[in-house]
Amino acid sequence: MRSKLSHALHAAAVIGLSLCSPLAGAQAPLLSVDYETGTPDSGVANLTLSNASAVDAEFVTTDLRRCPSRFAIGHKVVLDDPAYVSDGAPRSEAASNRAANGTYRPGDHRRYTVSVLLKDWEDWNQVSAPLDIVWQFKHVGGGPDFSIGVKRNALVLRYGASGQVTLIDDIRPYDNRWIDLRMDVRWSRANDGYFSADVRLDGETDYTRKADLRGLATFDPRFAGEFGYLKWGLYRADSRSANGDARIRVAYHDDISAVALP
Repeated sequence: MRSKLSHALHAAAVIGLSLCSPLAGAQAPLLSVDYETGTPDSGVANLTLSNASAVDAEFVTTDLRRCPSRFAIGHKVVLDDPAYVSDGAPRSEAASNRAANGTYRPGDHRRYTVSVLLKDWEDWNQVSAPLDIVWQFKHVGGGPDFSIGVKRNALVLRYGASGQVTLIDDIRPYDNRWIDLRMDVRWSRANDGYFSADVRLDGETDYTRKADLRGLATFDPRFAGEFGYLKWGLYRADSRSANGDARIRVAYHDDISAVALP
C-alpha cells in the first residue's frame, strides 16, 4: 500500500509531470542513450540488455514521458518470480560494457547524466532496509565503484567499502516524477580522484550539489578489473518478500550520457 503522503501528493505530481525539464548540455557526448528510436537498445550498437525472461522485465514506455523525449526505458522486478531473475539475482538492467565509449578507465575525466523515475514506488515498510539499486558504475571483476539506489525512503549514493551520502532525503513526494542526476568523476586508482553528484528535481531549473568527494580512489583498487561501465535499471539483491519488502518495483530511465571533461 502506498502511504497517505504519497496519495496526498499525487495530484501535485501529475501537474509537475506536465512541465518539461531542459536536457543536459549541448556538448557532443561520447555515449548517448535517449531511447528516441523507440527500441530497448536505443539504436546504440552492442548495448547490453536485460537477461530476465519476462516480457515486461525491460520495456520501452511512453507513459510519464520526460519532455521533450517521446520514449523512456522501463525495468521491472518481481520478487520470487524466476522470470525476473537475471544472472542469478532479481534484477533487470541495461549496460554499456560492450558499447563504443561505454567504459571508463583510470585517468578518464567524465560527466555523466541520467534521469530516473520511480514508478508507483511503495514506501519503506519500516522493517527491513534493502537497497534497490537504480544506477551503477560497475567495476569488472568486482562490485560497483559507485551505486545509487533507494534505501528506506531516501535516494542514496554509495562508494568505496562503506561510504554513503544522501541525494534525496525523502523520495515520497517525487513518486512518478522525473529526477535528473549529474555526476562528474575523475577516475583514479590512487587517492587523487574526485566525484561530485548533483540533483535536479521535477520543476527545478538548476541542479543542487549533493556530494563533492575529493582525494579518494574512485576506481576502486580492491577490484582487479581494468575497466568499468554503466548499468541502469533495477537490482534488488537484498530485497525479500518474507520481510515485507515490496514484491513489485518498476523504474524508468532516460537520457543517459557520458561526456569527456578536460
